[in-house]
Amino acid sequence: MHRHKTRHIILFSLTLLLALGSIGVYSYFFSQVRSKNESASLMNQDVEIALSRQDQIQELKKTLARTEIERQSIDSHFVENDNPTIFLESLEYLGKQSGTMFTLSSVLEVKEKDKPSRLEAGFKASGSFAQIYKLILLIENMPYEVEFKNVSLNAGISQTESLWEINGIINLISFINTN
Repeated sequence: MHRHKTRHIILFSLTLLLALGSIGVYSYFFSQVRSKNESASLMNQDVEIALSRQDQIQELKKTLARTEIERQSIDSHFVENDNPTIFLESLEYLGKQSGTMFTLSSVLEVKEKDKPSRLEAGFKASGSFAQIYKLILLIENMPYEVEFKNVSLNAGISQTESLWEINGIINLISFINTN
């Protein structure tokens, strides 16, 4: 009987030991699976964020492509300090278009403290009153922001017709200093 009892105790102990070992193995694998699931979830979030960023980049590229013409149009209304010749050639062209004798007398980049840079272009033009008036209208309607400064208009009479002369300075406000 004693043997029989010892046998039961050994069998019970082995069963208990096996059960505890199984619980330990189960707990170990359960924690490993949970750890792997958490890392997989984090990787999945990282992938979703990366895909979302790629989608945003693609959308921005499409928007840039769609707005290229509008951006070029807006950029054309500004003159950079390293290339003011476009503006100056436009002024000379308007002089020819108005029929006046137009000359640029000075070109100067003005930099004042706490103010944006601007370009000042001194000019002289002569012609009939209608031609001078047309020149002023053409300059005012340029695709740049300009203002007239120190303008003087003088009337003179030649032998054949009345000749008007205008002297002044045009401030180019839409001037970008790229330095």
